Amino acid sequence: MNIRSKDMNIWAISILGYSKMLGIRIIFLTVVIICVFSLTGIAQVAPTVSSAAAPIAPLQKEQASNSIEILKDIEIGKVGNRVLHADIARPKTQTAGPMPAVMWIHGGAWSSGSHHEMQQTVQLANHGYLILSIEYRLIDEAIWPAQIEDCKLGIRWLRENAAKYNIDPDRIGCWGTSAGGHLAALMGVTGDKLDLEGNGGSKGFSSRVQAVVDFCGPTVFDGRPEVYSNFTDKMAGGTYEQKHDVYKQMSPLENVNPRACPFLIVNGEKDTTVPLHHAQLMTEALKHANVPVELIIVKNAGHGYTFVAPAGSPPAQPSPSEIDATVLKFLDVNLKK
Repeated sequence: MNIRSKDMNIWAISILGYSKMLGIRIIFLTVVIICVFSLTGIAQVAPTVSSAAAPIAPLQKEQASNSIEILKDIEIGKVGNRVLHADIARPKTQTAGPMPAVMWIHGGAWSSGSHHEMQQTVQLANHGYLILSIEYRLIDEAIWPAQIEDCKLGIRWLRENAAKYNIDPDRIGCWGTSAGGHLAALMGVTGDKLDLEGNGGSKGFSSRVQAVVDFCGPTVFDGRPEVYSNFTDKMAGGTYEQKHDVYKQMSPLENVNPRACPFLIVNGEKDTTVPLHHAQLMTEALKHANVPVELIIVKNAGHGYTFVAPAGSPPAQPSPSEIDATVLKFLDVNLKK
């Protein structure tokens, strides 16, 4: 655009020289021509602006179209007349042998969100994983233990359909964020809890997982006031004082045992929704039970799966891309060994 403007200026000066002889008509013509050329130059270099933001992050959209296959709304079970669904992301290229699987549990305070929100888990399909993003009943539809029952159904369904989808049934992990992080953490410590299995389908298959990634999930349910207390009260069907046994069943911390699977826990240093003590107490309890666990405290970061720093704050450390790399390494160590 600078080169074009320079050329136009030289050309305009030349015409203006002739205008001394030809008079006002040429001056007028010159002005018109300069305006036309200027507008033409702008039109040629102006960037194309999208009228609407893409519903899927650009990286995920590119992967889904190039190397990853997305399967939508697969029926995985049924509770009464209520059908439960899941989305699958998997490599388009067939793997040499059965691949590990990771079940993704979305967040949303147990009251919102969708299994279509696969977030950055889609990236795992480029590394030889099948990802199952599950639908679970939210608290406006059903109270506890419906939420964990539907999660356990997802793992049982994976094992029942392992041959069909080329999955290794002995290498299945679970990853969740916020409310989904809570459910993922509980999945990791309740593999033997038959009273949480439910009756949604795939009976006779284990719901035990071999690795858990917990992004900022609540782990402590002891009655202390929290930002999300209204949601937990609704999920439990009453307050902590009224439903003490239910809260104990909902708490990953209360259910830690030596048979729990390895954990990777990530929490923002400045998280005011799920304060850091949830991650710290869970980490200490797992260590005390001799369960492998790694805790990442993201400096300057608040709540959410991307762990970005608030506007005007120093950048989050480690960065979101570094966290994703750590997640992949953790899953590889525990699900590809």
